[in-house]
Amino acid sequence: MSTKKLIGYKATMSSFDGHKGPETIKSILESIPKDLKKRLTGLELGMVMSVANNSFHKGRASKGDLDLFDDCVWLPFGGEENKGQLIPIEVLRQIKIIDSSDKREYSLEWTESF
Repeated sequence: MSTKKLIGYKATMSSFDGHKGPETIKSILESIPKDLKKRLTGLELGMVMSVANNSFHKGRASKGDLDLFDDCVWLPFGGEENKGQLIPIEVLRQIKIIDSSDKREYSLEWTESF
């Protein structure tokens, strides 16, 4: 990767305010026309990615659904300004719940069924 492309990528990621999982980035970039991507600076591309990502999440939040997205679970509540949030599945797997009545420990068993 050339230095110019690396600088552009850093600028893109620094101005993108969404989840930076590889599948998320890939999906958003695939939705932006190639010609537009070529004309934008890295900073501008990150801003366009943020607009696309925020529009997607506003639409999803308006439905009020709990959903699997990329490597996360989408919760329609919480997050900044209560607009919803993505919780990484790996984080959910780390949650332990201890039943105080019998001291048993429970954790989330999540299997993707794709």
